[in-house]
Amino acid sequence: MSTADLTLNQRVRVALSREGARAGFPSTPRWFVPVLALVAIWGEVGLYIDGWYHWHYVIDTFFTGPHLIIYSSGLTGVAIFGVVALRNMWRGFPLWRSVPDGYQLSLVGCALFPVGGVSDYIWHAIFGFERILPIWSMSHMLIFFAAALIMSGPVRAAWRSRRTRLTWPETIATGMVLSQLTFSIVYTNPFVDVWATGYKPVSGAVYLEELGTLSILVQAALLTGFVLLLLSRFQLPFGALTLMVGANVALVYLLNFHLWTIPLAIVAGLALDEIRWILKPSAVRPREYRMFAIVFPMVIYFLYFLYLKLTTGVWWEVYVWTGMIVGVGFLGYLLSLLVVPPRSGLVESAAVPDAKER
Repeated sequence: MSTADLTLNQRVRVALSREGARAGFPSTPRWFVPVLALVAIWGEVGLYIDGWYHWHYVIDTFFTGPHLIIYSSGLTGVAIFGVVALRNMWRGFPLWRSVPDGYQLSLVGCALFPVGGVSDYIWHAIFGFERILPIWSMSHMLIFFAAALIMSGPVRAAWRSRRTRLTWPETIATGMVLSQLTFSIVYTNPFVDVWATGYKPVSGAVYLEELGTLSILVQAALLTGFVLLLLSRFQLPFGALTLMVGANVALVYLLNFHLWTIPLAIVAGLALDEIRWILKPSAVRPREYRMFAIVFPMVIYFLYFLYLKLTTGVWWEVYVWTGMIVGVGFLGYLLSLLVVPPRSGLVESAAVPDAKER
């Protein structure tokens, strides 16, 4: 009996079974990834507008414009996955294989997102609205986690395939995942709070300098580590780094309106795309991979401090801000060792016992 001959009751049983009537996974519709990329942009813009809203106003209601953007984008993503899953379950695929291979955790995200939204409303109704670091509210974290699972579906699907190149829609969706991660620690972002600019403060200079250097290290580790992970598996289209770095900083702009950061990020991204095209870093080219890992954060923060030095000035001691440029390069090198470990002859020989040990 074919799946077309199944009754509704039989189709439901097949969908809820472990194996289902059809093997493998359904194919990915051509429109699927581009639409998910647009939904991801929609959600991230709403997220950063909401961050600006929290940054500049005292929130005392759940029903705000930014919340409408965030929840409408998330529910749109849930609806898209729901339609695709129901269609494939009708065709005989079980629930866990009702979406293309690699998108299974996105189904989990679709289940968690409405739960996070309802729990967020209940949380605010009971405990009120956060005034300091609202991002770390448990309900907000649940929404973040759910959205990240949904948006990261395209790159997970690509990772499970045999392809070595990311398409532009996959790259855009992945870039929005990066911006989601950036937002969670936006209070330690040197493109939001430019600690090194201007004149040395009368009091608290040491603490501001320490906080500023820490924020650079944290953001450099996040951005560099994310890009190195992608380059360990994929070849990115030319312009991908311009998109990721530029979009990341452009969204951050919505928080404190430092307009100069956007052209700086675009220039840095273009330079890094050119360097990547020359070096062609990958896991099978470890020397070039580690060179790029060093250069990647150094280019960004060299341009960062160069701009500040030529405009507002840098009140940090010269050995501190110049040392930071070198320091993030060393940090990039260490991250490259974690993502693509060096080959170890000792480990390889240990895996095969010596003849005397047998």
